[in-house]
Amino acid sequence: MTKVRKRNRFSNYFRYICPKQTLKPLLPIAIMKELKIESAFRIYDYEELSEQDRELIDQARLATLRSYVPYSHFSVGAAARLADGTVVAGNNQENASYPMGI
Repeated sequence: MTKVRKRNRFSNYFRYICPKQTLKPLLPIAIMKELKIESAFRIYDYEELSEQDRELIDQARLATLRSYVPYSHFSVGAAARLADGTVVAGNNQENASYPMGI
């Protein structure tokens, strides 16, 4: 008499990862899904921005000038306004362990 094993929707995926019956994966594999994402945005000229937004753009540009990128030559600067109105700016700084990071 042949023993019939009931298959669930993950059975075929388990077979490829754990071909031996004694091995069982810890978590089932997620099934890939296709998602369609749409977004809308508006492009502003610098003159159209409010004074506060222009200040953020200026701070981000200054931060870009202070970046240190001897390897990638890809300068990045950013600025954000905190709830209390303080503007915080930052940039990328590469080092000799590039691309490992810090």
